[in-house]
Amino acid sequence: MKKQLIIATLAALALIVTACGKKLGAANNDDATPKTSINQEWNVKGVATVIDNKDICPEILKFVEIHFPKASISKCQKTEHLYKVSLNDKTSIEFSSKFEWTKVKCENSTIYKTIPESIVPMEIAAYVVENYPHKSIVEVEKTAYGWEIELDDSQEIRLDTTFNVLPEG
Repeated sequence: MKKQLIIATLAALALIVTACGKKLGAANNDDATPKTSINQEWNVKGVATVIDNKDICPEILKFVEIHFPKASISKCQKTEHLYKVSLNDKTSIEFSSKFEWTKVKCENSTIYKTIPESIVPMEIAAYVVENYPHKSIVEVEKTAYGWEIELDDSQEIRLDTTFNVLPEG
């Protein structure tokens, strides 16, 4: 009898989890557009709330205006810990909950083929020019240990907080 009760409870929990997952997927796709990899990424990180352009915080608007003057914000999403901004040229920017940028990706941009120099620390830019003279930075991310950059040939480089290159792996 105990075994049957445990099995019935587990089966009920499985049904509830499955039903909730389906409802979450439908809620995130209310506009009937197919899910993109960005949407799937957000589903992994947590439920994202789309922010109306008129409600985007001034710090994010100013960052985009200064560093990406030829682009405009097409979508801004918020989770508990960060903001993800998509520009109309396919550039993506992530901000912390304190509105500090943490990641910028121009790899798919139709306007900006590289990260603007105004964003990349001078030490990183100098390192890339010296060691990879014909390469461009298409992604830069601030991390707990320092920095991660990606070049236009998909090569990734990790640097510590004092801009020393870290070993791969």
